Amino acid sequence: MEQLGNRIFLFYQSCDCDHHRRHQMKDGTLYHLRPLSTEGQYTNSGKESYQLLQPVIPFGGGVKFAINENLRIGVEFGFRKIFTDYLDDVSTSYPDYNELLLTNGPIAVQLSYRGDELPGGDPTFPSKDTQRGGSAQKDIYYFTGINITFRPSFGSGGGSSRSRGFGKKGRYGCPTVPL
Repeated sequence: MEQLGNRIFLFYQSCDCDHHRRHQMKDGTLYHLRPLSTEGQYTNSGKESYQLLQPVIPFGGGVKFAINENLRIGVEFGFRKIFTDYLDDVSTSYPDYNELLLTNGPIAVQLSYRGDELPGGDPTFPSKDTQRGGSAQKDIYYFTGINITFRPSFGSGGGSSRSRGFGKKGRYGCPTVPL
């Protein structure tokens, strides 16, 4: 963390683990996709099911501006590198239509191929092994956020005019070190 005047710059990197339950809404009903094996997992295709718990490497940074002693406004950006290609339940290729229908039912088939729902989309289910996703690269996701932080003061905290409340004195921030 680096502080310049009333601006605080934050950078972070750590290790994390995410749990993703992939789901899709169809006709007002929420379906969890992993049990439906929309790429043919749990069939004779030989594809293994993906894990819901995956390691993640988070990166990010942001800046906060001190409006006054008790109010800060910030903007941050976060990026997550995950070690699966199934964040969106799409990775390799389409399964065999008949095998998926027989093994997992019509909902699995409907949620495996949604191209027929697009304007001008092809209503025909793609043939087996047609590319559905790109498994050469693992999935990533990112986000941005705007935040407002307000620190209320409670009580006099010892009578000092610089009191933060709860009996503590002084300001938040990095300690100053003489050079």
